[in-house]
Amino acid sequence: MERERDRLIKRENVRVCIPRYLQIGKGSLNELPEIIKILGSIKSLLIVTDKQMVAFGYVKMLQEVLSKAGLKSDVFDDTVPDPTDTVVLQGIKFLEKFKNDAVIGFGGGSPMDTAKASMLNATAKITTSIIKFLYVELIVLF
Repeated sequence: MERERDRLIKRENVRVCIPRYLQIGKGSLNELPEIIKILGSIKSLLIVTDKQMVAFGYVKMLQEVLSKAGLKSDVFDDTVPDPTDTVVLQGIKFLEKFKNDAVIGFGGGSPMDTAKASMLNATAKITTSIIKFLYVELIVLF
């Protein structure tokens, strides 16, 4: 009988749900509509990424998957390595402009960090400095 650990190691992709979903691995793009459906009444998404993901055509592929599922998407591709408060504020402006229901961080760590910080700040309507908020978040996480 195959052990649970061995079964999990053979998986081609992994889904982490703490508290939201992190989809990693082969075929992950095609899993997104299912995840979005699980999360609830999401109709419009902001894809936070970088210019290389756009240039490689990955963002277009993601938008096609979302469109086939009947979901609207907008793209914020101005992320930078080690995201700054300026970039996060730009992300918040995109969220406010397009009135997206959710955010997808698409790419490496910087797009994911920018996506999280933009969404948290936009939904919490934080009036204090973003730098202070990020610092507090780091203390809480560690």
